[in-house]
Amino acid sequence: MKIFYRLLSTALFLAVPTVGAFAQSAPALLPPDQAFTMRMADASDGYVSVIFHVAPGYRLYRDRVNVTTPTPGRMVYAVLKPPGTMVYDAALGKSIETYDTDFRVDVSISPTRPTDLIVRIQGCAIAAGVCYPPVERKFHLSPRG
Repeated sequence: MKIFYRLLSTALFLAVPTVGAFAQSAPALLPPDQAFTMRMADASDGYVSVIFHVAPGYRLYRDRVNVTTPTPGRMVYAVLKPPGTMVYDAALGKSIETYDTDFRVDVSISPTRPTDLIVRIQGCAIAAGVCYPPVERKFHLSPRG
């Protein structure tokens, strides 16, 4: 019985460093609110910019960056996105346009009244090959003056 416990102890002793090596090789995933941050900037009557920060090693899908408003009687007239970088996505089996650096989206909205904007995004951790579900953030715009 002593031999069994000695063998078991030795096996566990040798296995612990191996588990640590596997844990260190897997990239740590940031929560989506840290991988992709956004803030409102340059708000004026009928116009607002949303600034996006994309953490290194992550990317956002250009076609999954959307801005809408739930405010009755308010409209989003235009969402102007900069060109992205074309990359081949093996999971989708096609090339797609993405952002992997900071960028700005300009939004034209109906002016003068308080408005809520909903910004929806979706992106992935490149090295881990993990994509996040869509993320939504709400901004409130109040007219100046």
